[in-house]
Amino acid sequence: MGSAVGQVPTNEAGAKAFVGKTIAGRYHIDALVDEGGAAVVYEARHETLGKRVALKLLPAGPDKTKAMAEQFLARAKLAASLTGPYVNRISDFGQSAEGSYVVMDWLEGEPLAVWVARTESLVLDEVLPMVRQVAQALAAAHARGVVHGDLEMRRLLRVRQGDEDRIKVLGFGERADAQGDRARADIRALGEVLLELASRARFDGVTTFAVRRQREAELDADVGQRVQKLPAALQAIVVKALALETAKAYGRVEDLSDDLERFRTGEIPDALLEMIASGSWALIPQKTGALEAVERAVAARRVPVKVVAAPAPVRPARRIAPLVRHRQTALVGALVAGGLLAGWFVSGLFAPSEDTAIVGGTARVAPTDSRSFGPDE
Repeated sequence: MGSAVGQVPTNEAGAKAFVGKTIAGRYHIDALVDEGGAAVVYEARHETLGKRVALKLLPAGPDKTKAMAEQFLARAKLAASLTGPYVNRISDFGQSAEGSYVVMDWLEGEPLAVWVARTESLVLDEVLPMVRQVAQALAAAHARGVVHGDLEMRRLLRVRQGDEDRIKVLGFGERADAQGDRARADIRALGEVLLELASRARFDGVTTFAVRRQREAELDADVGQRVQKLPAALQAIVVKALALETAKAYGRVEDLSDDLERFRTGEIPDALLEMIASGSWALIPQKTGALEAVERAVAARRVPVKVVAAPAPVRPARRIAPLVRHRQTALVGALVAGGLLAGWFVSGLFAPSEDTAIVGGTARVAPTDSRSFGPDE
């Protein structure tokens, strides 16, 4: 059976001492669920209502200062102000003889980290909605001036509600600073969750564009290797989510969520358009109507974009009559001779060209390495 927080540690003698006791005169503790840091989580039951709840207790003791108890309750008060389908609701908190406590809804499920560890192959269509659910929970919290501050896979609980799986975010309760630095830290943490899930997922679908990269992302080696396995559009989203520089990062978690939805539906994410506009990437249309799709996306977002013309198809050779062939051979010879003479004359004026990218009507040289825009075939 899943639990509201995680797995029980081996050293639990002190924490088990509270099993069977009643906290605040109404919450009877039935079992130990999780012990981590200074606080302990129990499965409990409201004695009057008979309702099962998760109770987080900061036990009183000589090692617990008044400041620790006040901070514990202050965070509980902040978290209690949050509502929504992806947040574990706090129904009560306070001080008792046993210590400071917080009461939350009891959830049947398992931490996302446990689910990922036991799942051999993840499906992208299942992964992306999970990340967007976490993004919605963060967005609702940020709107109220609250950040998570410690977002990671073990604090994301996968539960079954009705006919769908839903992610519940546990552990909210830190005030965001005026500059939004801690809110951006939540976005980076969500980017790490996205990378962990996406790098293990299957990418079924149709390639829409090839994308040429002109410089590597500013990531450490381990993260860079995992990012390279993703389709280019998803690479761009992850890179932007993990960016440390404010100018290169997502300013709001809603923007990250919107980009994920664009990627899921086959549209071009803003993150990729911005990287193309900066000269980091170049789009190469591969299908009829692809260039028009790029132009529509650019017009909608008003982002200048670099598009490299797709190579012209090679036409099959035709059989030519002997007399015609001789005449064409003579003509070609004359043209070649003239071309060599002209080439000698202008050889010092122009450099050899490679594949050319167009930015607002200006030609630039683009590299020859390419990556797919959408999910790989």
